[in-house]
Amino acid sequence: MERLKDSALYLIAGTLLVLGIGQGIDTVLHSPWAWLLAGGAALWCWRPAPGAAPPVANRSAVRQMLQQIQGEIPKLRQTQDQALWRDRLGQVEQDLEEERLRVAVLGRPGVGKTALVRAIAQAPTAGAHPLEWRPFPQGTRRIRFVEGLDAEDAALVLYVTDGAQCDRDLAQLQALQAPRLLVVLNKQDAYLPGDRPRLQEQFQERLRQWRPDVALFKVSAQPRPIRVRQSDPQNQIERAWHEPQPPALDLLPQRLSAMVHQEWATLLYDSLARRLRRERDALIAQIFQERHREAQSIIRRHQWLTATTVFANPITALDLVANTALNAQMLVELSHLYDQPLTLGKATPIARALLQNLLQMGCVEMATQAVALGLKTHAATYAVGGSVQAIGAAYLCHLAGEGFIAALEAGLKADDINALKAFCQESFGRSRGHTFFQNLLGDWLKVATPG
Repeated sequence: MERLKDSALYLIAGTLLVLGIGQGIDTVLHSPWAWLLAGGAALWCWRPAPGAAPPVANRSAVRQMLQQIQGEIPKLRQTQDQALWRDRLGQVEQDLEEERLRVAVLGRPGVGKTALVRAIAQAPTAGAHPLEWRPFPQGTRRIRFVEGLDAEDAALVLYVTDGAQCDRDLAQLQALQAPRLLVVLNKQDAYLPGDRPRLQEQFQERLRQWRPDVALFKVSAQPRPIRVRQSDPQNQIERAWHEPQPPALDLLPQRLSAMVHQEWATLLYDSLARRLRRERDALIAQIFQERHREAQSIIRRHQWLTATTVFANPITALDLVANTALNAQMLVELSHLYDQPLTLGKATPIARALLQNLLQMGCVEMATQAVALGLKTHAATYAVGGSVQAIGAAYLCHLAGEGFIAALEAGLKADDINALKAFCQESFGRSRGHTFFQNLLGDWLKVATPG
């Protein structure tokens, strides 16, 4: 709808410009500059703002994002991993359905985080989570306080301190990536009444220098009991006990209640969108790692198959047709792994192009020299000429496979031959001096010279 509106506005503005030019050609009596100025002003007013903020998340956008991420789960190879990810995303879905805000409660150990949360939530209703608060008398909306929750995943952050380590607290506050933050100075009852204003002002001033928009609340979530004595002169009896004191929470509950009443949708959907983006990135990273490990296994299997084939028939070692046939099947398997399936017919010209590129860059000469030098140092394999061709062919297979998966992981299309050639050429340039020869040569010698 917004895009349609912008298009209509641009059409109107353009029409004004055309009319202005037409009027200018027809006659100057009707002030063509007025039309031109009007059209220019319209284009200026309705131009897209550079770097405009993305639209605020809403329920449908969060739901769509959640479904997209859930659709990626089957790409994981392990059933157990799939189940774990469904549970993780199920928690987000539950928060969405039950309209539950997650508030991160952060701070050093021993500053009274749990006591503060219980004081805010007061006595939870039967069956409710012990660290949940219902700021609305009606409906299911609630706030869940979570100690240690990542600030980026939270709708709001409560940072609790007792003022004992001001520098450390301010350093942690500065490191927080929290769009909405409230700072709570707890345990005020631990200070003498005459010292409290000075200590509070010092902390407030330090906080104001860093982030002046952050509100500071001075509370005593769990005040120390007051010792009470009662004397009965007539019976000469004196009783003494400790009288519990109610929490002193400043205006913190009122501020929280006002925020969630006024900004509930924004706080909820924006925080869920941030959580889902982080979950999506983590899931993609795990899928990437799994695919990469499996791709490495495919490459190793095919490079050994290539080496074995060439060793058995060294005459075909540098035959481009033979090497193409040996590598094409590897590209087919890799393309299916990365959800860009190629047929053998499509993979063959790609394998040929990659091998031609590698040959032109002198890979065979480099491989031959390096392997021959390594074999000469081993008396038992000095005369094994087939090993030179075998490991050279395996090296070509290794480079082609590594370059191919690197290109796919960088977003290239599996059937874009020109882009793949250019990418693999750069990849080969980075791979010079690789430890490939050391590992492969050592393994090959164990196979080629079992005695």
